[in-house]
This record gives sequence, C-alpha cells and structure tokens, in this order.
Amino acid sequence: MRRWLLMVGIVSLLTPWAKAQPSVTVHGTLKGYFLTPQGELVRRKIPLTSSPVSEPPKEQLHLLWAGYYFEGWFKSAQPIKSLTVFADSQPIWKREFPKSVLQGAVPDLKLPLQIHTRYGDLWKVRMVFEDGATAELPLRPVGVQFKPVLTLKIDWLDLVRIKAVKNFLTRYGDRLFPGWNAARIPFALQGEGGQWVFINHPKPPKGARRYRGLSPLKADIWVIDRWLAFSPHPEAAEAPEIERVSTVVLPFRPYWFALPDYDSQRNAQEALMRLATILHECFHAWYAQQPFQRLAVSLPHSELATNEFTRLFSVLKSVETELLNQALTTQDIDRRNEALQRFLALRRFPPDKPEYQTALKAGQTFELAEGVASFLEDQAFKLLMERWHEYYPLLSVDPFLPKQKVHLSARWRSYLNSHYFTGAAQLTLLEQFGVDWKQHLRTAGFRLTLDELLSKVIPSKAVAWRPLSPDEESKIAQNAWKQVEERSAVLKQAEEEVQGRGFEEFLKRSRGEKVGLWVKVEFPKDFLTRFPPPKVPLDGWWQENLDVSVWDCQVKVRRLCWVSQETMQSLVVRVYLPMEKDEVLWFRWHEHDLEVKGEGFELYLPQAHFVKTKECLWLVGQSRSLSGENPLWARRVTNMKRAVWLAASLTLLLAMSSNEVRAQVPEGVTVTATITGNFRDADTGQIAYLTLDALDETNNPPGNWHTIVDEQYTLSVTMESTEPQPMSITLLGFGGQELARAESTQPTQRLSVQGQDTSPYGCQTKHRVRLEAGPRHFPTCQTIWGIWLAVEPYHVPVPPPQFGTVVVHVFDGATGQPLRGAGISIPEAGISDVTNEQGIWTGKLQVDPKKGTNYTINISSPYQSIAWCVIQRKIKLYAQGTYETRAWLWEHRPIVGRIQFEGRPGDPQQATVKATKGDQTLTGVVNSDGSFVIPGYGGTPEAGEWIVTVTYPGALSVDPPSRKVVVPNNCQVGAIRPGSHSPVDAGVFTIKLPFPGGPGGG
Repeated sequence: MRRWLLMVGIVSLLTPWAKAQPSVTVHGTLKGYFLTPQGELVRRKIPLTSSPVSEPPKEQLHLLWAGYYFEGWFKSAQPIKSLTVFADSQPIWKREFPKSVLQGAVPDLKLPLQIHTRYGDLWKVRMVFEDGATAELPLRPVGVQFKPVLTLKIDWLDLVRIKAVKNFLTRYGDRLFPGWNAARIPFALQGEGGQWVFINHPKPPKGARRYRGLSPLKADIWVIDRWLAFSPHPEAAEAPEIERVSTVVLPFRPYWFALPDYDSQRNAQEALMRLATILHECFHAWYAQQPFQRLAVSLPHSELATNEFTRLFSVLKSVETELLNQALTTQDIDRRNEALQRFLALRRFPPDKPEYQTALKAGQTFELAEGVASFLEDQAFKLLMERWHEYYPLLSVDPFLPKQKVHLSARWRSYLNSHYFTGAAQLTLLEQFGVDWKQHLRTAGFRLTLDELLSKVIPSKAVAWRPLSPDEESKIAQNAWKQVEERSAVLKQAEEEVQGRGFEEFLKRSRGEKVGLWVKVEFPKDFLTRFPPPKVPLDGWWQENLDVSVWDCQVKVRRLCWVSQETMQSLVVRVYLPMEKDEVLWFRWHEHDLEVKGEGFELYLPQAHFVKTKECLWLVGQSRSLSGENPLWARRVTNMKRAVWLAASLTLLLAMSSNEVRAQVPEGVTVTATITGNFRDADTGQIAYLTLDALDETNNPPGNWHTIVDEQYTLSVTMESTEPQPMSITLLGFGGQELARAESTQPTQRLSVQGQDTSPYGCQTKHRVRLEAGPRHFPTCQTIWGIWLAVEPYHVPVPPPQFGTVVVHVFDGATGQPLRGAGISIPEAGISDVTNEQGIWTGKLQVDPKKGTNYTINISSPYQSIAWCVIQRKIKLYAQGTYETRAWLWEHRPIVGRIQFEGRPGDPQQATVKATKGDQTLTGVVNSDGSFVIPGYGGTPEAGEWIVTVTYPGALSVDPPSRKVVVPNNCQVGAIRPGSHSPVDAGVFTIKLPFPGGPGGG
C-alpha cells in the first residue's frame, strides 16, 4: 500500500511538467567519415534522434575533424516559431518562420546541413513555440557510441592513400625502377588552420609533438598546430627539403570529406589523380635520397627572368613536342626516323647565341627530373590498375574511386609544350627501342641528358636508320631552328598587338579619358650598393598578367599593364595600370605597409606612401629585404593587427592630397565587421549558419561560402579608438540604399551599428569597407555590402620619445681588419643596415623611458653566398644609454681530403664521398686530381663529429672505408651558426682496383 501511494505521488508531481513540455521530435541522418577503435577509416550513415535511445550501441566510432552531412525533419504538436541547431554552444542552423509551423525539414533548402566538429560534438535543437515556450532537444546517435574527435585536422583519406602507395612500391617499386621504394620517404600533410602532420620524418621541425592517437597508417606521426616556416602551393603537391630531408608535401583540401551524393569539388578523376600525384612525388623524394651523379648545368638568372627568354623557351618546347609526338604516333618508320633526326639535330646544333643555348640547357635539365618522374608515374599507375583488385578494398573508403580498373591516358601527354612531355616522350622512345635506360641511370647516374642517351642508342636500335653526316645534320638543325625563330616572331607579333592596345590606352589617357596607377617598389640603397643591378634602359612592354613576389613585396596583375624592363632585370618593381576614372581601389594599411586590391590586381607594398600627379597616382614602397623578418603579408595569419579596408575611386584619390589619403586610416582606430546568416559551401554542397569576418577572410572557416537567394543577412560593424574622437558609420545595402546609421558628435572610443539586407543572388560573398557613399556595380556576380566610415582626428598630447644608442664594431677574424658592409639587423626595430668603411654601425633606438627595451642584434657577413659566423647579441637598452660591442666574423670551412689509387689507376670522379652526422648526410664533390670537398655544392658542415665515407664501384677495397673527423666550433660566444674557421682534413683514402681479367691481371 505504501509503495502504491508513493507511485501515485510521483505521477501527480510529474503530470504538470508533462503537460507543459510540448510534444516534439527531431530525427535525421548524419553521413561522413569515422575512425573505428581499430584505426580503420570508414564511411557511415548514422541515424540521429531526439527521442530516448534504449538499445545499446552496436559499435564505437571516433569523429574526425570534418564537416558531416545532416538531413533531418521535425514534428510538433504545437506551432513552432523558430528553430536553431547547435553544436555545443555554436549555432550552425537558424530559421525564423514567417508563420508558425508544425513540421518541416532541417535544413529546409533542399541541401544538407554542414555539422563541423570544429564547433564541438554535442548537438541539440532549440525550438521556440508560438506561445513563447521553449524546448531544447539533444540529438543522439542510434546504434553507435561516438568517441572524442581526433586531433589531426588533415585529409584523412591521404593516410589511406599513403598506406596503399607505400605497400604498392614495396611490392612493385623495384620492377618500375631499380631500388625504388617508399620505405624511407617522409610525408608532410598540411592541415586546417596551419596544422602540419609529419609522417616518418627523421627530423620533424622544432615544436612538433608526437601523435599517439589512432590512425589508419601505422607510422611515426608528429604534429605542429601552427607552422608558418613553409608555404606550399595551394593546389600542387611537391617534394622539397624540410629540415634537409626531401619530403613529399601534400596540400590541404578543405573539401576532402565531400560525398558523391551532392555537387562538390570532388570527382573520380580527382580521386585517381591524387594517387598518381603521390606516386610522382614519391619518386622525386626517393631520387633525392640516392647518391646519383646529377647533371650539372649553370643557368644565368638574368636570362631566365626576361620576357624574351620565356617566349623562346615556350616556342622551343612547342617545336620539340611536335617532333617527339610525331615520332611516337606515326606508323611510318621513315617519318618516325625523320622526326627523330630533326629533334636530335635541333638539340645538337643550337645557334651560337647565349639565349638559345640557355633555353636548350634549361629544358634538358628540367626534363631529366620531371620527365623521369612523369614517365614512372604513368607506368606505376598502369601497374596499380592491373593490380586494382588488390588495392581497391583498402582504398574503397573513398567513394569517388571506381570499383573497376580504368584506363587513363598518361598525364604527361596533356602537358604539351613542356619539359614533362619532352622528357617522358624521350623515355617512351627508349623503351620502344628496348633500351634499359632505368638500369643505365641507376648505375651511371643522371649525368647524361636524355637526348644524348637517345642519340647513342638509336643508330643500333632504330629500324632503317640512316646515319647523317655532320653537314646534313647541321642543315637540318638550321631548318628546325629557323622554325623556332619564325614562331617566336609570330608570337612576338601577337605580343606587339598587346603593345598596340597598350598604346591605345596611353592615347586615351592623353585625351583625358582615363587615369593611371603607377606601382613602384625600390630596394634599400645599401643593398643595391652591395649587389648592383645591371643597367637597363627605362623602357618596357605591355602584357596581360604579372606575378612578382620579392620578399616582402607582392604584385599580382591579371589585366593589361605596362611592365618596365627594370622589373624583370634589376631589383626594382615598376608597373603601370591604365584605369577608368570611376574605377575603385580597395586599400588598407598594416602599420607602414599598404595592401591594395582592385579589379584584376592585388598589391602588397612595404613601407609605402602616395605620390600624386595630375593624371597618375604613384604607390611607392621600399623593401626590407635585409631585415631578416618575415614580411607582414606572410605573418598576417597569426599576429597581424586587423586593419580596415577602405575604398575610393582613383579620381577621388587624385583629387585629395597625399596627406588626406594617408589620413583616411587614423592611427589607433580598429574596425570589426561581421555578416551573419545561412551560407552555402560550393566546394562540398552543404549549407551552414555562420558569422563571417567581413574584413579579413583568413578569420573565416575554410570553404567557398556563397550567399543564398532571398536569405536575410545581418551586418554588424564596430569601430574602436584608443583615444576618444567623433565617429560615424553608415551601412549601405546591396543596391546602395542606406541600411543603418550610427553617429557620435562627441568624442567616444567605441561606436557600433547593425543592419539587415536580403541577397538577390546566390553568389560568392565579398564584404569591403567603403569610403564613398552610393552603390558600386561590379561586372562579376558578387554580393557587396558597403560600410561608410568617418573619423575625426582627436589629438592628445604625447610625451616625446626617448632613445638609446647602439654601437657595433665588426672585424674580419682572418685579417683582424674592420669589416665593411657587415649586416646589422635588429628585428624589433625593423632595422636592416650594414657597417661603414670603418666596420662600424651606429644607431639610435626608441626605448621605454622607465623600464628600458629589449633588442636583438644580429651580426652577419657581407657575403651572402658564403657561410660565415652569425653573431647574436641580446641587450637591454635604456634611455640616454649607450651599448657598444665588438664582433669577429670568420668564413666557415668545409671538410677536405684526397683519394689515391693503389695498383691500377682509376677515375677519382667515379668515387662517392659522404659525411654523416646522426641522420644528417652531406655529399661531396671529387675533383679530377683526387681532392674532394664536403659538401660539394656550397654550404659548410655544422660543428660536431662527422663520419667521412668513400665508396667506389667495383673496388676491391677502400682503406680506410671511413674516418671520423671533428668539425670544431671556432666561433665566439653568441654565435648562432657554429662552424670551423679552417678546412677540416679527413686525410687520404686509398682505393684498390682489380686488374683487367681478374685480381692477377691474367
């Protein structure tokens, strides 16, 4: 009886709550990639529900750093006024219903919702009902227990691809190229937000920590959450050196988790090409680890930089491509032989002009590396397809890969008129002639060009081959090079038409129909004194694109522009852009640097200022090329202060004084602007409710975010100032109408405003701060909101700055004499300078008058191409104080030694000399007299104990086979590049060779 009364009491207490709680349910499915507790990457479709789940989970799955696809529906007994989906406390979908509803889809735009784990892994739905009541319902998985999100922010499919490629090359690599495997190849995977993941890297960069979580790839994995020392190409994989180790680098693609049920950036060809790319870069990385003799060709940089050379190189490749393509495709033996004769004659007898010979050498050098890698990529991919039944089960987690093997044409065949094509084509011909070129390169090294190898084997291998006399071959070469010259002339004529259009632009400006924008970046005078550029005439040419990145200066133009000859042949950037009078420039200041954007161009000018003439605006900057700091545009991801974008037509800027232009960005004023609403990611086919930074895209989550037709967006702007001053903000809508205004006539430090607008188009969002009122119509499909800012300067007395003095004396350690032109850099003060004739540098630095200021003084040699001591002094400088120091710099020296032969003489240059210290190996160069130098291509070994090893093909013995040497640290205290001030002698190594016919010579 007592128990029954207790139950009645509980029910009576719960009844009012049950009546007040609205009856509502939410169901849906979550699709994407997960990791099992066994480390297997799987693709699943998981039911989610707001209802209680009574059945126990059948499996456990780890969530990944990815965007999952969610499609659901809700049903309620009471009308719902609004609905919001949360990931933890972050709203990821929000809908205010014009009329209350009882049921509907989540989301309701016939596109899946992106639930990204960057916001958390606890999901819930909050509903507001018509009567004001609310309900908050958690979304629970059915049949699955979710484990915590794993920390790697990478393309997890790459780990499966690497596993498959490593297994494939272990089994079949030697069949493709003698010795090729991926056992010792490290990988670097770029992740989201600057994260880098290093796989089997023997020397992970400083700051990396070991990853001990689950992974589909059993490997030694290291992670750096934010590593800015390396900037890969955003789309292309490569195999550069990281910490002196050749590494396959795979760039991050934020849409990697896309699924085939929706429109996205992914497709079957993209999935297959990612595999082929990994194979290609694996050969580059493996090849760099081998002690091959490389083809040594010196290419003058001045010629490579000129427009004339670029045109000649392009035309030469097109002629060579046609000849090699004919030799590959024709069934007529005579025509094939004729094409090969013309190609080999072209290569053997270039005109006696430096630019022609340089273009030829450049092609031979590039095609030897990329041609071999491209050819082997194609062979490896074909073999992979033959064994596809072995590898598809492992790779099938990627739904874009076909189940059945497919035939894809060799990727190098699509790279017409390039060294990829000419290199791989010559290797294909060698294969057709039955030449084991792989074994030849493996044993003899990459010292012969491919055309030289081809010319040696063709006479004995080609059917019906008729050797040509030198005169005949020379005549054929003349005709072939004549064709190159004729095509160059045609291309030059086309370029001259561009010049003609440019001349018309000049005429329009002279008639007052247009105005002009000049861009000029100069280099420090001391830098130009030490490295004087060649004298070039002040003329140039018109072209339709330009891409110049010189340390802290960037000029990217995709429109008609005039480029001075100085830009390509000296250390000055000078570019002219003709512009319409009402054309708008967006610009913002980063301390003293200026970033400018416009239609078809982006500029970043260091230490910039405006210079104005009647019809032209000059943007003039000066590079900090000797400062040793990362340029601001490279550092802005982490520590750049947010700066406000401003906009003005070129006509308006010309009407203002230079001071007025600079004053548009007051010191101490920062602006934040956000745009909030539902956006579509065109890369994955998902939608999400986001608050995007309207001024700095780097603060936004990865994705190609587009507005959605008829969706409403909220624009919020806040202006803050370190000192009180009058402010006003006006928000302009898409059509130029005023959305909202905020104004303070009294000095204030903060002002905010908010407005709403509806997008009439589904386009990529562009949010910029405007200086001018009124609409601005762009020719491309873009959604533009405008912000009109006005700030009146309010001056507060500032105490005068205090300074201290630094004096540095630098001496040549070898002679004891003062060292003129030694580099002095003080990063904290932005100083990059050199010592005077007496080897002295003196400077005044601003300091905190009360506490003093810490500075770092870096002292380096005047010879950038030679390794010297680098001395660092960390000081604290006080007001009116003087810090004086002396530094002795020495040139660092390599390891040297000598090779001699006992018995039968040999060729010293066939020997391989190496020095090893831990996991670091340096390769030397052996001269014809037997002397050797380590390293052989510049640089010096760091201080420490090294093992010098000498090997020789076919030698009976090498005495000794290795020898330990110690490279001393002769640098003074404070050196950050320790090394030896005199050559380190490794002694004599004696090589004993067998006599012909055997050890006894018989």
